[in-house]
Amino acid sequence: VVDDMATNLQSIRAILEKRYDLVLLKTGEQALKYLENNECPDLVLMDIDLPGMDGIETARRINDMTGCTLPILFVTALCDVNTVWMCKELKAAGYIVRPYKPVFIKTEIERIIHGWKEV
Repeated sequence: VVDDMATNLQSIRAILEKRYDLVLLKTGEQALKYLENNECPDLVLMDIDLPGMDGIETARRINDMTGCTLPILFVTALCDVNTVWMCKELKAAGYIVRPYKPVFIKTEIERIIHGWKEV
């Protein structure tokens, strides 16, 4: 999970920690360094509005590093047309706008991890 807001990280942790092993990071740079030094995770949850390197650029670099094999689920408050379009161009696995209901994020993660198609 990559998000610079501690409250967002705490919220995601509370929702997901019983089902998944989580790594919580605050910047795109930290995410890239993590991927360089650790086994690739099953999924990245990424905010877009990050300090320094934003989530879009971080996702581009992750795609370059992994050959677009690591699914990225954007979880963000940004929902303008240009941002959504950029995420589609990156072939993002999903896009969730805050605020969201916990059941929605759980369902999206399950859909992505198990390869279900969007309805």
